[in-house]
Amino acid sequence: MPSGDAIKHWVSIRHLKHFLAHGDAVGLDSGALLKHLGISAAQLDDPEATLAVTTLEPLLEQLTAASPDHPIGLLLARDIQPATFGVLGLLTQSSPRFADVLELLVRYNGLLSDIGQVSLVPAPGRMAIRWECRAGSPQFRRHAREYVLASLVTLARALLPVHSDFPLMVSFPHPAPCRRAERTKYQDLFRCPVYFERPSAGIVVRAALLDQPLRHGDPAIRHALERHADELLRHRHQPAPLSGEVRRLLTAMLGEQDPSAIEIAHQLGLSERSLHRRLSAEGSSFQALLDAVRLARARVLLHESNAPLDEVAMYLGLQSRQSLIRWFRRHTGLTPGRYRKETSS
Repeated sequence: MPSGDAIKHWVSIRHLKHFLAHGDAVGLDSGALLKHLGISAAQLDDPEATLAVTTLEPLLEQLTAASPDHPIGLLLARDIQPATFGVLGLLTQSSPRFADVLELLVRYNGLLSDIGQVSLVPAPGRMAIRWECRAGSPQFRRHAREYVLASLVTLARALLPVHSDFPLMVSFPHPAPCRRAERTKYQDLFRCPVYFERPSAGIVVRAALLDQPLRHGDPAIRHALERHADELLRHRHQPAPLSGEVRRLLTAMLGEQDPSAIEIAHQLGLSERSLHRRLSAEGSSFQALLDAVRLARARVLLHESNAPLDEVAMYLGLQSRQSLIRWFRRHTGLTPGRYRKETSS
């Protein structure tokens, strides 16, 4: 069961879309994955939407299983594009110097997730760029560190002149992979010494590189993007509504088990009383969310299948065919049979 703190940590939906694209490339069914995770197409269409870390962890497990010979964080970062990072990616492209890119990473650290913190540690002739992951299971943290550092290296190489020796070294706090074939993947991507079981995760670069002019720097564009990024960051600092997480869990559980308030509260690390109280404070209720999820699923089942009403009722957690008819008419003004007939014509 995820802890109360675990569900508070989030990542941008942009990462999920990038991970799903990789899943499609290795033969995974992204539609089935989304259904399993309780994610709707509408959520994917919102570039500023977020999802809980606890939602992303099962997907990373499946991606890891589909690519057993390659550290999944490195694999996901290998073909990363600035667009994956939204306005932050565009800001890095418009920066005049590499030092400006690093300043943006620290300043807008909270745009794409709240699971980690970027810090810059200067040393004679060098600069260490560290990233501390503070959420998720040990395995998730490993994937996250490797994905973040590999993404930074991939994007920086796209911005810097071709022959820059970047980075000088890379370090991770977790152990090295046991298999040699996996260890070589780190050299293939980072092209520098890679150390494991070190105090922190980070990369080290030459200090002289900080003043390196970048290829596409444009201060005017950067200024406009910064205003937009500041507004997004203010929005990010507002707490995400609990109702969205409850809706996601209801969507995932419907048809598999009884999605009761007690079970949902258990999944979220809350008491049932706290669940009802917090939903009420948001102007919602458990029953209203359950009805909304059931109604959306009922419409799909009635329109896209010929399943008997008894089976539809069972899938929706209703007691009988007559219960389904009464419930559906109360919410739509139509019987299920009438709705099926009208939507099929």
